[in-house]
Amino acid sequence: MAAELKVLALDDPRWVAFCRGHDQAGIFHSPAWSDLLAQTYGLSIQAIVRQDESGILTAGLPFAAVQLPLARLRLVALPFSDHCAPLSGGPGQVGELVDRLRELHPGAALELRWTYPTRPGLAQAARHVLHLLPLEGGVDAAAARIHPMHRRNLRTARQRGGALKSCKKGWQKKSQPVRIAVCRPKPEQEAHNGV
Repeated sequence: MAAELKVLALDDPRWVAFCRGHDQAGIFHSPAWSDLLAQTYGLSIQAIVRQDESGILTAGLPFAAVQLPLARLRLVALPFSDHCAPLSGGPGQVGELVDRLRELHPGAALELRWTYPTRPGLAQAARHVLHLLPLEGGVDAAAARIHPMHRRNLRTARQRGGALKSCKKGWQKKSQPVRIAVCRPKPEQEAHNGV
């Protein structure tokens, strides 16, 4: 049996185990983050994965299929996530994941938030941002290192009903910096302009 590329739900135990064992996995790869996006924005998040001959996952990339009215389908890895690189053992596997996404959704626009291998028909634009906050010295010391503008933005988001979400205990590895994300609550009804 050759390596196989397939789509998994992010709460699939194989995805969870793969992420927990991968040294580059972070909060944006976790089911908790996907649940937050689903609850806040109504998105469905999945992962395109590569499994070897024995069924063990060797690479994966979470993505959302985003379809807006009057726009073509976009595959985004991952919406409202500053940086969500694929988890893999090498660049060849990353290329396989991207190619398989394009096969599964021909004509869809790809929005990939990391620097990826060059592929025919794909243009790169460096628009992703990775925020890292080292936790040396404890929570108070870490909070003091956040730029005052960002502390103000966090305070404003909380006052407006936003939430600062942290990952489940045991998800983030001690050696990794924490990635911070603030999500706005989904409005009860969205206003649309008539065309």
